[in-house]
Amino acid sequence: MLVFSMSKPLDRLVHSIAEKIERAENLEPLLKIIAMDIQKETQLNFKNQRSPDGQAWKKNRRGGQTLARTGILKRSFTTYTYGNTAAVGTNVPYARIHQYGGVIKPKRGKYLAIPINKKAEGNSPRDFDDTICIKAKNALYIVRKLDKKGKNLEFLYKLQKEVVVPERKFLGINDKMKNKYANLTKKHIFK
Repeated sequence: MLVFSMSKPLDRLVHSIAEKIERAENLEPLLKIIAMDIQKETQLNFKNQRSPDGQAWKKNRRGGQTLARTGILKRSFTTYTYGNTAAVGTNVPYARIHQYGGVIKPKRGKYLAIPINKKAEGNSPRDFDDTICIKAKNALYIVRKLDKKGKNLEFLYKLQKEVVVPERKFLGINDKMKNKYANLTKKHIFK
């Protein structure tokens, strides 16, 4: 009697499928790699002064690199994974306004006090003695008298009713990254 059996090839096929299912159910190693790559790409966006899709950031008014005065935002990104998600984020409070843009208005009072002098940075106008408010070039300024007659003035703050912050996306995934992560996922499951 001639018998044809498919048990061995089928066993190998079932075992191979089971391995792929197991790898698909355990995506944490893959997700850690993806999260680290998103973090690296975010750092490159700061270095290259561009959004994830390659659009150049609007230059800042003070010159130098945009979003790099202290470097706090650039260094703040952390990675984490949960479930089937790879995530990169920051807890820096001003990150959202730079990512999406928007308008900043004073919470109390009529004006925002924008530091225009190194001595004013990190301080409040109330921290300075002998200050006055003057109008110059159609703008309001808080200045400090450097002598009793008020002939020598030090400009500390410009007063503005609002500040418009342009969108400068630094966090996101572009099409190239999507394709890379799709290929990594295929390799992870079908290796």
